Amino acid sequence: MNRGSKGIFTTKAQPFSKWWAQFRAEVIVVPMKDPLEPFMTVNDNLLTLRTGYHTRRNTIVVPWMLMLTVLTLYFIYDSRYQYDFEAHKAQAARMIESYEEDKARYINRLSDAQKDGDKKKEDIYRRGIALADNSIKGFSIYFEQDGDVTLFTHMRALKQLGELDHFLFGIGLFPSWALYL
Repeated sequence: MNRGSKGIFTTKAQPFSKWWAQFRAEVIVVPMKDPLEPFMTVNDNLLTLRTGYHTRRNTIVVPWMLMLTVLTLYFIYDSRYQYDFEAHKAQAARMIESYEEDKARYINRLSDAQKDGDKKKEDIYRRGIALADNSIKGFSIYFEQDGDVTLFTHMRALKQLGELDHFLFGIGLFPSWALYL
């Protein structure tokens, strides 16, 4: 069989069945009960080869999956979303106080900008006031239900603040990797 100077396997991938007739013409296939690697079965009509898929899977994909699972667990347990809701409530009280000070400052600056007739600064200060109002509303959710903060209260506050997607992404990352194991 003339394979040329490059060989049949070096130019591009081709199915083994395409060359089966030529191999059968040159080589006598002897049936074997337990052939050596990479041959899986050999009989009069069939010669099967094992691909390298499982080797690549075991040496590359499985360690990456395990590493990413461990990293996901690490980020879930060591992230900023440690479920100490009382700490979130205390932080919310500090943030409400800070945003109320910011809002008062923005209102003073807005009145100054209106006196000067500067429309660009007026828009900036109005957006600052709206952001402060939204943040105050979001952090005040922690104090609505008799002072008890639950996971659902925390999620409502995060939704109001616009941070719920980060929270759900962190929570949803672990089950998605667990499905692959």
